[in-house]
Amino acid sequence: PVSIGALYYHFDLAEDNYFGTPVDDKDFADEVNAYVDWTVNDNLLLGALSGVAWPGSAAEEVFGEDDPYYLLLAYAIVTF
Repeated sequence: PVSIGALYYHFDLAEDNYFGTPVDDKDFADEVNAYVDWTVNDNLLLGALSGVAWPGSAAEEVFGEDDPYYLLLAYAIVTF
């Protein structure tokens, strides 16, 4: 069987710093992903995921830019 879906994440920092770099806001990023999984058999799952993350104000402070981050990945999960 094939499964498709979408995921949304909102990331906040636990403290007013990013690995020691102080920030004014804890809002770090929002991320949206779309995925497809194919269960080949009881022992093998193949999948792909594509996503984009938009930096929040904390990430902009730390990294100095507000460009979105794009990702694309493929994966295989083998169980035994």
